[in-house]
Amino acid sequence: MIRSTCLRSIGSMLRLFGVTFFLIVAFLRVPVATQPVLSVSPTSLTLQASKGTNVPTKTIQVTNGGTGTLKWSVVAPTANWLTVSPTSGTNNGTLSLTFRTSTLAAATYQTSFQVIDNSGSVVTVPVKVTISAVTTLTVACPANKTVASSNGSPVAVTYSVTTSGGVAPITVTGTPASGSLFPVGTTAVTVAARSSDGQTATCGFSVTVTYSGSTTTSTTYGPRSTIACPAGAIDVWPGVSKIGRASCRERV
Repeated sequence: MIRSTCLRSIGSMLRLFGVTFFLIVAFLRVPVATQPVLSVSPTSLTLQASKGTNVPTKTIQVTNGGTGTLKWSVVAPTANWLTVSPTSGTNNGTLSLTFRTSTLAAATYQTSFQVIDNSGSVVTVPVKVTISAVTTLTVACPANKTVASSNGSPVAVTYSVTTSGGVAPITVTGTPASGSLFPVGTTAVTVAARSSDGQTATCGFSVTVTYSGSTTTSTTYGPRSTIACPAGAIDVWPGVSKIGRASCRERV
């Protein structure tokens, strides 16, 4: 009887202790909404460069998607051709990636670095760099063009150019641009190409717009200051007369 009573008492105490412990834990638990959330963008990089050049500096954003204080740090890449800075920060920040690829041979290289926050979250950022053999950028313009204007007005002229070498993407700019209106006469066109590795090339040609229409109206009628008399006629006022006209009459 005594043992049974003791067991019931111990059970009650354990149940009371469990409820109390649960209430304490629930009270001390930090709401999820106030916890920091690590976010990194972009989460990977794929880049290219020509042999003998450095990949331009890139940036990566570190942001806190939660409401608590986010403390983060960077685990540096093992490759010696990439440096990431700063190596730590609080809440939002910008990572600057500096590349030293000018001494690398033509090939594809890969490495990665990590961003870790104070709660243990880890974001791994892979970086891939392709080094291409250097090829000289060239741009070829079309031959000089000649087009006719039917009424003397400017004419729309289109043209195309070709490029080779360099590193894609390659931008091409023509001045005046293809499809522009070219006036009567000769206009010089200059084309400039730029490769993503910094190479530039130019070429040029001319566009000539012709107009064969007459701009004056002539007639054989009315007074004229000079006149060629036909055979057998008398030149009444040879040369230029004082009244500004010439005349012939038939010989009798």
